[in-house]
Amino acid sequence: MLAGIREGRLDKESTSNLGVIHGGLTQPASVCNHVMMKCEARSMQEKKLMDYLDYFMDYCKTRIKDTGATLDIRYEIQHRGYSFSDQDRLVELAVQELKGMGIEPELTSIMEGCDGNIFVGAKIPCVSFGMGNTAAHSLEETASIRELIQSGELAYRLMAAYSKEKENA
Repeated sequence: MLAGIREGRLDKESTSNLGVIHGGLTQPASVCNHVMMKCEARSMQEKKLMDYLDYFMDYCKTRIKDTGATLDIRYEIQHRGYSFSDQDRLVELAVQELKGMGIEPELTSIMEGCDGNIFVGAKIPCVSFGMGNTAAHSLEETASIRELIQSGELAYRLMAAYSKEKENA
C-alpha cells in the first residue's frame, strides 16, 4: 500500500514521516491480519497540510481497492503553523531585547511543534527561539549552559518589556 507514496521532505514548508508501522501476530510464520501505522505530517501552511492529508487518504484507499482489505484512517492536528513578519511588534521587541543582550538575532522559519503553537492557537502572541543546542533529536544532542541561562534572561526581559508596553497602552 505504501510503495510510491510521497513522504519525507514534501517541499520547503512541508514534511511527512511514516514513523511507526506495526503488524502481525507473535510468530513470524503467522499471516498478518492487521497493520497499525502512526504517521506525521506537518506544514507551515494549513492548506498544504490538509491537501496532503487528502492525498494520503485517497492514495491509501486507491492502493487497497479490490484487495478485500479495510482501512481506518484517523488524524488529529496537534500543532497549527503560524508566522510573524519582522514588523510585528512582538518580533521587534524580541530583536530589541536580544540586541540589548549583545546578541545579533537571525530571523528564520522553523518547522517544529512547540508550546508557541498552542499559545498562538489560543490567540496569545508567542515567538520561538533556538535554545543553543546542537545535533537536535539525536544521541549526540548537547545544550550550552551559557545559552540556556541567556534564554532565561531573554524570557524575563521579553515579559518585562511586553508587560511595560501593555501597561502604557
